[in-house]
Amino acid sequence: MDLSFETIALRKICSITRYAEKKYGIYVTRSLHTRLEDLRAANTLDDLPAELVVNPDPNDPLNFHTPLKGDYILKFQPQKLGIHTGDSSVVVLSEVYRIKLLAIEKIND
Repeated sequence: MDLSFETIALRKICSITRYAEKKYGIYVTRSLHTRLEDLRAANTLDDLPAELVVNPDPNDPLNFHTPLKGDYILKFQPQKLGIHTGDSSVVVLSEVYRIKLLAIEKIND
């Protein structure tokens, strides 16, 4: 799957291990890099296990995240294909081949 980044800072954290380790520690950084490999290896979101593609709010079909270690999540949005609008918006996971990574956030703060 193709990945894009909301900010240059996020791209740097995802691309350069020492930046991620400085901000999140080794444990979370390893989890982040594993998850990025999972996302890149998948052709579409539908190729990933359901527990890795979480839509916490059914009323917001563009709000997704994938869990990381240490109560962190990687937030993302589907891009281009797979967004069908009508009476209710639905994201067709098998058609999402590109996502934008938005942020790494700690949950349960």
